[in-house]
Amino acid sequence: MKIIDKKIIILGALLSPFLFFNHITSALSYESSQGISFTLNPSISVTVSGDLTIANLTPGDYKDSNSITVTANSNSIAGYSLSSTVGSSTNTSTELRKDGVDTTNKFSSITTNKASLSNFDDSTNTWGYSYSTDSGTTWQSGDITGTPATGYNGLPLYTSSSSIKLINSTTSGSSSVLFKIGARTTTNQIAGEYTNVINFIGVANPNPPIVYMQNATLADCGKDMVDSRDNTIYTTALLENGQCWMTKNLDLPGGTRLSSADTDVTDTYIEGFTTGGNLTKEGNTIVLPASSTTGFDDDTKAFVYNSGRTATSDSGCSAPGCFSYYSWLAATLGGKASDGSTAVTADNTDTAASICPKGWHLPNTRSGTNDTSDFRKLMILLGGSSAIQTYDSTTTPTGATIFNDLSGTPLSFLRAGYYRGSTFYDGGGRGYYWSSTSGSSTGARGLDFNSTYVYSAGNYYRRGGFSVRCLKSS
Repeated sequence: MKIIDKKIIILGALLSPFLFFNHITSALSYESSQGISFTLNPSISVTVSGDLTIANLTPGDYKDSNSITVTANSNSIAGYSLSSTVGSSTNTSTELRKDGVDTTNKFSSITTNKASLSNFDDSTNTWGYSYSTDSGTTWQSGDITGTPATGYNGLPLYTSSSSIKLINSTTSGSSSVLFKIGARTTTNQIAGEYTNVINFIGVANPNPPIVYMQNATLADCGKDMVDSRDNTIYTTALLENGQCWMTKNLDLPGGTRLSSADTDVTDTYIEGFTTGGNLTKEGNTIVLPASSTTGFDDDTKAFVYNSGRTATSDSGCSAPGCFSYYSWLAATLGGKASDGSTAVTADNTDTAASICPKGWHLPNTRSGTNDTSDFRKLMILLGGSSAIQTYDSTTTPTGATIFNDLSGTPLSFLRAGYYRGSTFYDGGGRGYYWSSTSGSSTGARGLDFNSTYVYSAGNYYRRGGFSVRCLKSS
């Protein structure tokens, strides 16, 4: 705990960040079978800039202090709260006292909300606080998790179990509030300095237990999960047909080394794999090519581009796109059969590996009548038929109906566009998602949609830089 005292004209400021720790234990094995554990703690810092000063307050008048900026910053993925109290271990009163100790000449804290300084009691010296979370547009008091009131109110003592929460963020990062006090005097108030201590208390919420995608079960589906390869967090959804889908596009970086311990690939596949097509073999790993928009122009090569932009709606998928784009050979780690050496070229034939996390796979699809492939099962769940692979304005349900379910909660498929020949197309207009299924020696099948039609088994050049969604393996 770090405490900072500030000497000011009307009020002292006490900075008091509190850290709440969540314990995560990991064991490392030795020859003696002994383990070692470590603790990872969410952290929080609270900083205060400026001083709470009311200068030249005259008898019978009322006035605001200057405002100070209180900033909290936390790495807790569960967020944090920022609260405020008044008083200290040596001053157990909410009053502003002359010279900090005079119990006769004082300002009493208001006890109910006041819309403005003019509403303060004019027969008693009174003071209150107000804060703003929108850079000073709106000033309010009270608990921000409830219904804050406009204006001013009194703070509880620092010993109170219910401090006033100024901000309650649900995400990590940094956020600031403006804070001020106001006071009103009687006409016969004695001159001098009236002081007390304001405390700002930041509390980091405990991080929830981490669920790694590589260790997840169907029972974990619906939770946020972490890909252990790069610590990216993915949302997931368990559908009524038992399928568990990622609900955010894969964002695995180019250059990542992929092994059977963390990726949808077997040791046998890696053993039989030979370097080629921009994919390299290093020991017991296959290495993705580096991220670049140069390429996506050869059906026999793997290409990766990480746009660095994330989005929760199609409007965020304009150039250079959103999340990441992979050619088919990158998405399938070479587009080969289980021996790692035989290329898959026949139509409606699935590859043995993918860049999905271990325990997950690239969905497959089929042309013609089929109700067993992953994309077709999804279409059937959304009201489609095993006999239909293309939905448009002439089908029942229509392509627009299927699209609305694909892009809505919980699946959130994005019209992320695609790359081809180093050029980005259709951002925000169409979505293209690879399957693990070959279409020909130069083509592969995938999901393609816009707001009016959905193709569940389209055939496309393998060079295309498409998006990837992974599906939990049974």
